[in-house]
Amino acid sequence: MQQGLLVDLSPRIQQANINMADFDFDQVADATGSAGAVYGIPNYTGSSGYVVNLSALDQLGLKYPSPNWT
Repeated sequence: MQQGLLVDLSPRIQQANINMADFDFDQVADATGSAGAVYGIPNYTGSSGYVVNLSALDQLGLKYPSPNWT
């Protein structure tokens, strides 16, 4: 930012009537500079989940994942 390599997108966001409240706050905060300038807009937010086939693990003699497994 100090070298002038990024452009503040705030004027363009305002011109395009983009409501930044529609985006995840943490992701917007990560793309915002210390002076409140916006340098990026998240294009995807989502979550992941896993389904574990316990029967298959039993058949293979494998242990179940712990509840805090990530």
